[in-house]
Amino acid sequence: MRKIIAIKHPIIDTYPNLASVLAVVSENTEKYLPWLYNKFVQVQIDKHPDSGLMMDYCMPNVWTSCPWINYENISREIVDGGFKSIIDFFITIIDNNKVGYFLIDMYYIPLYQKDEQEKIHMFHPVLLFGYDTDEKLFHIADNFSISNGRYSFQTCTFDELELAFYNTSRADDVVWTSENSVGSKVDWLQGIKLLSFNRLYDHGFHRFTHEYEWEFDLELFGFLMEDFIYSRDSAKRFTNPGIIYSKHYFGLDCLNFMMERIAKWESDRWLDLRGFSCINSYQENMSRRIAYMLEMKYLSNAELLAFSEQLKNRSSVLISQGIKYNLTKSGKLLEQIKTDFSDMIKDMAMLSINILKDL
Repeated sequence: MRKIIAIKHPIIDTYPNLASVLAVVSENTEKYLPWLYNKFVQVQIDKHPDSGLMMDYCMPNVWTSCPWINYENISREIVDGGFKSIIDFFITIIDNNKVGYFLIDMYYIPLYQKDEQEKIHMFHPVLLFGYDTDEKLFHIADNFSISNGRYSFQTCTFDELELAFYNTSRADDVVWTSENSVGSKVDWLQGIKLLSFNRLYDHGFHRFTHEYEWEFDLELFGFLMEDFIYSRDSAKRFTNPGIIYSKHYFGLDCLNFMMERIAKWESDRWLDLRGFSCINSYQENMSRRIAYMLEMKYLSNAELLAFSEQLKNRSSVLISQGIKYNLTKSGKLLEQIKTDFSDMIKDMAMLSINILKDL
């Protein structure tokens, strides 16, 4: 027996939390796009030096704020008490047309390892969206090593996912040393998140929720764009922010923080490319947003789109340069990355200012 929940490759796929929600929603409707353009304007990065260059969107809590998603959270204890095995539970949620999002220990799933050096204990979320009982395979999605860190749809065996799941449930049993592990032994997701497309009837609005038309809030967009330029904490604007503390840089300060870190980078060190990947995603989304706003007559200057497309292409080049640098550790290439990124920060600021002027 085989069942796969239909999902679509998300238009933002830098990190699995947002990618998982968008994979479910985008398969079923495109009406979410104005909501995405409206809310995902600001960026953030953790000030802690151990966080590397992990820049991300500063956004509302994606699980509870997306109108087109049904969201449930089930504790591991309830699953343990109600099912003979976690495999039975995984099959049950798919049979009920839900996808699952939960932490696993990457050590037990070969998709995360190109070589033995990558075989380490690390807790990481994965999206489960299908099964095949004949082949004893689960269908899962994440930014796997075998796909060069890009978000992709893959399969793993029943045994692999069961072991990876249970070793996060029984984390204290894992021998955790600096040589064979990264991160902490904490289930920060606090159980298993179940997602499905929201088709429920809303008696308040007298329509089915999948028929919602998001009304683009031009005032909110302007505020968030200003927050980006002036590096303000936009999380305070959301009633359900994705973060609830302020140990972050925001907006252009994120980019300047990355530049400061990269400026001190030694030419034999591996370069964290997550920030560049997020910038590329940000610029791709900005181009789509500008095209939408031109179509809706919120903007009138078509040159903004051409400039944004140029920045999008330059951000792709930065990623390619970073990949090449990590392979070669070329000091000359690292200096080129620093120069190109410094120029790009200035131009991203200019684009943002020009968008505000055209509103």
